[in-house]
Amino acid sequence: MRKASLPEIWEPLIEEMSLILGKIPTTLQELGPLLVGKIDEMVSRPSEDWEPIEVEFVLELANSNRFNEELEKMHRYYSV
Repeated sequence: MRKASLPEIWEPLIEEMSLILGKIPTTLQELGPLLVGKIDEMVSRPSEDWEPIEVEFVLELANSNRFNEELEKMHRYYSV
């Protein structure tokens, strides 16, 4: 197996992306009880009354400014 290599300029952006992706499992875990409650409520009714379950997924990013800065650097680098 070969290790993928990227130019050094990608490293800060990859680091910021990992911080963003690291928040997703925690956010989904926090939604778990709400989702289970909605499912329980739905299945307690006759199936002809079932409707789609809607859940809002909000991901607040403390590092969004840094991520956008790094993304802009990449854009400038490749848009010579």
